[in-house]
Amino acid sequence: MSTVTQSMFRFGGDLEFDLTWEPFPGTVMDVRLKPYSRRVSFLQFLRPLTPEKPYFLAQIRSLGPTSVVTIGIAGSDIPLDVHPGHWNNTVGYQSHTGKCYTSHNYSGNTDGEKFGMGDVFGVLVTHFDKQSSTVVFIKNGLPIGTRYHYQAKHSEFFPTIALENGAIDIGMLWPPAVLKPPALSMGNMNHWIKASNIQYDAMKETFYYEDTEKYAFCSMQSSVALSKDIQHFDVVVREVNEKGHGPTIALVTCSSLMLYPTCGLMVDYLKWSNETTDLKLEVGQRIGWGVHYGPESQEKNVTFDETALQPVLCYVTLDTTVIYCKIMLQPPGGFFPLVTLKPYASKVKIDMTFNPRPKGVENLDQLYAERLQGAMEELKKSFDLTSIPMKWLRISEDLQVTVTDYVTLLKYPKEPKGMGVIQLQQSLNRQYNYYSITVNKLDADSVVCLGVAGADFPLNKMPGKLPGSVGWQSKYGCLLSEGSAHGNSIGERFQTGDTVGIQITSFSEKACVVLFIKNYRPVGTRYLFSKDLNQLYPTVAVFGNKHEVDLNIFWQNQTSVGLFPVTKIDSWIIPVGARIVDSEENVIEVTTDTNDILSLQAPYGLSRTYNHFEVQIIEDFSDEVPPPMIALTTASPLLPPPESNFRQDFIRFWATGAASSAIKKGDKVGWGVMFPDKELQDNNKDELVICYLTINRDIALTRVMFNPPGGFHPLVVIPPRLHRVKLDFSCTVIIDHPFTDESIRTLIGEAKRLLAEEEELKSAGKDIGDWQKDKMRYIKGVPHAKNEQEKAQEEELCGDDKTDLHSNTPGVDNESGEINSTDEVSQSSGNAEETCEDIKKNKKNKSRTCAIL
Repeated sequence: MSTVTQSMFRFGGDLEFDLTWEPFPGTVMDVRLKPYSRRVSFLQFLRPLTPEKPYFLAQIRSLGPTSVVTIGIAGSDIPLDVHPGHWNNTVGYQSHTGKCYTSHNYSGNTDGEKFGMGDVFGVLVTHFDKQSSTVVFIKNGLPIGTRYHYQAKHSEFFPTIALENGAIDIGMLWPPAVLKPPALSMGNMNHWIKASNIQYDAMKETFYYEDTEKYAFCSMQSSVALSKDIQHFDVVVREVNEKGHGPTIALVTCSSLMLYPTCGLMVDYLKWSNETTDLKLEVGQRIGWGVHYGPESQEKNVTFDETALQPVLCYVTLDTTVIYCKIMLQPPGGFFPLVTLKPYASKVKIDMTFNPRPKGVENLDQLYAERLQGAMEELKKSFDLTSIPMKWLRISEDLQVTVTDYVTLLKYPKEPKGMGVIQLQQSLNRQYNYYSITVNKLDADSVVCLGVAGADFPLNKMPGKLPGSVGWQSKYGCLLSEGSAHGNSIGERFQTGDTVGIQITSFSEKACVVLFIKNYRPVGTRYLFSKDLNQLYPTVAVFGNKHEVDLNIFWQNQTSVGLFPVTKIDSWIIPVGARIVDSEENVIEVTTDTNDILSLQAPYGLSRTYNHFEVQIIEDFSDEVPPPMIALTTASPLLPPPESNFRQDFIRFWATGAASSAIKKGDKVGWGVMFPDKELQDNNKDELVICYLTINRDIALTRVMFNPPGGFHPLVVIPPRLHRVKLDFSCTVIIDHPFTDESIRTLIGEAKRLLAEEEELKSAGKDIGDWQKDKMRYIKGVPHAKNEQEKAQEEELCGDDKTDLHSNTPGVDNESGEINSTDEVSQSSGNAEETCEDIKKNKKNKSRTCAIL
């Protein structure tokens, strides 16, 4: 390789590339990955993208069936075996999924598209910012996704590609070889990034979608932000329903915001819909959003940056009249227009020529001036609430801490041998329930543990090892609560280049539910048993072990991760050893050859708005290779262990043995939870819920339980030798069910009678007994409708809570079936010192043969 060529590139793996390439316009570099290479190979051009040279691209000449190509931007710190986008402060666009990632996060209003042989794809920086630059991904000359790039150093904007699973052959045009970058225009309808099911009719100038039964909504976003030249966009209404409801219009950020203080003036998504107003739209009317800049934008002798972070007046128009306005903080790069179509408003026209610079600027100036002072007061109040003074921090002696407006910089020098701890003495709460760290430097022998603890937590211990705390260790990946690693999810290791966080998803005096998040994916849940909900303090411990550790801590004053959509498989907790092979069909595949038991868990418990989940059996099964087990589980084992047959950590169904005849390949098996009305509950006790098993959406059996803190989490257990599991999200909210008021009253009344028996036994110092010895007292079908005589008998019995009326569901024999409930989670056991490997071994050894239906 020539010295000139070698000095321009950083590379690794099994690549072959053109050694004679010169950085001249139009010159293509040939890059190949060897046919049998299975590792990640890497090539980085060490000349950064600039405002003058903001674009580079690649053409796919050949691609294997399992090949992966990622094109993006990364700095010099990314390892040679990592795809750009899967490292902090990098962006990347992947061929096999079409997903666009920024610092591990792919969430955004634009989803990207898969690309393959013959496609040309590229990366264009449209705005260079000190903190949040904007990037557009291009496929065959058209934009398909937008993302922020959070690298502050423009000198580190290195064009980067990663190739995996050869053979691959691509042609690269690095920035010096690109003759001219794409010129994107909001007025060009081809430059609007639309969902895959949206079509554009150029003759009718109409966007539309037809599969309205399958898709409740779909969106399209401009690839160009509003600016001083184009401050407003119009949508011509083509369709409304009988109530006059039409499409939704919005101003959105380039992608999900990161690294910004929480503030009501800065949001990812500012939408307007007439569904929340008394306004009725008519076909032919125009609705639109616009932004209006401050007076300095109109001064000729002042250099004005329209793309900067600044207050702007955001306003909605109906035809040409302003009907709503609010001062907002414009994000770096500006606001991007977005339009959402719905089944009753499935057609629109976007018009950029009618009113791009609205008339009546004086009126907008007046509105801006009237609202600016209030907005600035709100901004100051928000800053005062979210700023972190040093006096709020408890810090160990050896830690080096610097606090800025939005981040706390933490360094632990390599000399000290002990442990350092930093704790923010401001409690996590329902409004500010999340904090995170980015790992800048962490040796394999060092340990970082982030968690939540109380005010008296010692500054030489790791959170999670002591009562009243939870923690997550980097080296072993263990999730700890009360010194224990018990739970259905064992966590994951984290290291340099990762972003990890903690979010409290449920607050309760009995127990809070803590969700652990790695690179914007949930990896596990644990209960936090805290005596004081006002002392849920973010706590980070560092053990350098003679190595320097460098972290950025974003306390709860930062933008949160939001909620994970439970109807998307990649929002579930997927363990190491399994992977998503089809995100559209929600199929998980086991990738390990061991006999480990793997568990898939939902990030949240079932609730009134998410009350059912199910699995479709897609593989043949037998006694040797059983089907997946489905269960309802607590966030982690309850402490102290419950002393009631109505308080269990685990309710599960496994179609093995005699129960294998109850289902077949293709069937859907699920669990749901029904929440009885408050009048059936005892005010001084926890909520009783009805858990029910469904087979092909028919209720097979029911089990009344106390609802645990945070609710019952859906769980799918994959036994050894089972290769694939499919989740079905087409029925996550059940509204119509066979539970009548009468049947609900019957089930709850019977449960209360059994609970009263338990109390009598405990008062007498006797054992309450194992419910499985007389399980048919607890497992019920849906009670049948009663005649007048039965109703009269029930009224007498309900007065004493002694009703014992139930009926079998057709096709299910109650006498031969059973559901297993246990207070022992079939997962890991041991103490906080266990490694992930130990936990996996214990999980396998501790698993038990489940009772069956």
